[in-house]
Amino acid sequence: MVRTLDRTKDIFLDTMLLGNEILIKKIKTTNKTKITVVLAAYRSVKRLQEIINDLFNQSFKDFEVIVVDDLSSSEIEEAVAAVDSSKINYIKKQLGSNSSAKNCALDFAKGEYVVFVEENSKLKQNYLEILYNEISKNNLDIAMLTRDGYPSILDEKISSGQEYLVEEIKRLKSDLNYNITSCMFKRKFLDIYNLRFQEDMLALENLYFKLKTFDIAGKVSQIRKVGYKDLLEKKSVRNNAMIDASTRRIMIAVNKIEEFKQNKKYEESLNLLCGYLLFDVLRMHENMSEEIEILELIKSRKNYFESDTFVNKTMIAMSPIMFANHLNRKDRR
Repeated sequence: MVRTLDRTKDIFLDTMLLGNEILIKKIKTTNKTKITVVLAAYRSVKRLQEIINDLFNQSFKDFEVIVVDDLSSSEIEEAVAAVDSSKINYIKKQLGSNSSAKNCALDFAKGEYVVFVEENSKLKQNYLEILYNEISKNNLDIAMLTRDGYPSILDEKISSGQEYLVEEIKRLKSDLNYNITSCMFKRKFLDIYNLRFQEDMLALENLYFKLKTFDIAGKVSQIRKVGYKDLLEKKSVRNNAMIDASTRRIMIAVNKIEEFKQNKKYEESLNLLCGYLLFDVLRMHENMSEEIEILELIKSRKNYFESDTFVNKTMIAMSPIMFANHLNRKDRR
């Protein structure tokens, strides 16, 4: 049965047409809640179950969970159905991007604040409590946790989003934290500015969302606490076709960021980010000397590295391949 959305219903157990997509929904949350936790487009049922367990062990209790399932199998749906809680909401949608799954969840979110928990995250018991206390106490647009093994960027200073981005890019280059599990967003802020994930991006969509939101955010703060950790993913053997596909996707993302940075006050910082992303693309290829197109692109963007250190700029000017090998050695430490 095709129906229009009625937000006054206590429970949705129906099929609806939203744009051109068929959604099957089991929406149980009827009242406003403090936090919406989005679990979108997971591939591993085991990881979904582990994260749901982490959430129900949280010290902070006033939250809802929205699981968006874009798989054709029934495994995710069965795993959610096995959880006996009014906090769990389930949406099954047609296959789409990770971004479209997150955007779908935002359309149904009832929380005052929103977090997007990535599949490779392990949550500590105080994860929600730390973020909520920081964002609500200081009336922030975005609150952040510090990534495990990385420095706090502005030492808990409240700043504009742009000020934070400039400092993070300066310190971390393309090693910015793409795992937005570290962030809690004020939902009103996202809605007022219609901030959503870019659905035509299949790589770096979290980074692009971070750039868009921080560009507008008036007040952000990073807490000197971790709250979660990134789980190491098993490295799969990638063939040339997979590497070429990844290259195309990342280059599309780089082009998006290059468009985004035009006439920004902090364009120099975004130039540096784009420059390092080009090096990330180059480093995916085993024989970098054969990647003439990427090498020429890096050489044509040498102005992107004006704000880098003298040593790095010199190495890049001498030989992009030598600098790429230098980055590879750093990664192996």
